[in-house]
Amino acid sequence: MGASSSSASSSEGGSVGFIQDEVDSLSDYLDPSDEIHPLSSSCSVTTATTCVGNTATVAWAGCTIDGGRATLSGGWTEVFSAGGCVRPLGNGLSVTRTTTGETLTHANGATRTTDTNGGTAWDGTVIPSSGVTTSRTGVTRTIVINGVHKLKKGPKGTTWFDHFITSTGMTVTGARSTNNRAISGTLTLYHNRAKFTAVNTFNAVTYGDSTCCYPTSGNISSNHTAGSKSGTSTLTFTNTCGDANFVDTDGTASTVTLDQCN
Repeated sequence: MGASSSSASSSEGGSVGFIQDEVDSLSDYLDPSDEIHPLSSSCSVTTATTCVGNTATVAWAGCTIDGGRATLSGGWTEVFSAGGCVRPLGNGLSVTRTTTGETLTHANGATRTTDTNGGTAWDGTVIPSSGVTTSRTGVTRTIVINGVHKLKKGPKGTTWFDHFITSTGMTVTGARSTNNRAISGTLTLYHNRAKFTAVNTFNAVTYGDSTCCYPTSGNISSNHTAGSKSGTSTLTFTNTCGDANFVDTDGTASTVTLDQCN
């Protein structure tokens, strides 16, 4: 899942872009496996990882993705509860991921950096630096996002968006390869540049087609709870791969095309 092909995703002005960025962020933490990024043969989690005991370090070295149109630098650390650094995560185990900074640099010079360094949101909320913990019980993965920071800058260094992301628990069942990966739960975003907060509820967001890297059913309802925006917007996924229906806070409906698969 990724940003819309419209300009909404590249500024703080479009609600649809915010919601899609949120799914993009969540997709990074579904499981410590090769599904984490839209990887190429140049960027492989397997070859970028070193493991000592139960701690894995993933370090990108300017490898390329998206047909060479973007590069990855930085990386992250994963501390597994037991069993070494085995992917996918085993039943009854958990892993906590932290990063001081992972940067995706596009060919046009735009950058998107992700970190778990913590900080203070636009409204004074303190975001911890304890990262993201994924645990597995049976077929269910539970994701607790203590704090993720997403910063995107344009080719000239202008900040396009600045988000903190938290969640007390998202649940994921199934797998995309078996046409039944489903995501439920709530995710809170603090939009530091636009100065508002949105609580987003994932309602059975399902990847129902193994040949499609986007959800094909379910919806995300975004309730703007504080700051410069108010009301609720909804992004509903369709069985046409890459298409979704969006209803903004003022009731305006539109069809959006998704890109940048995860």
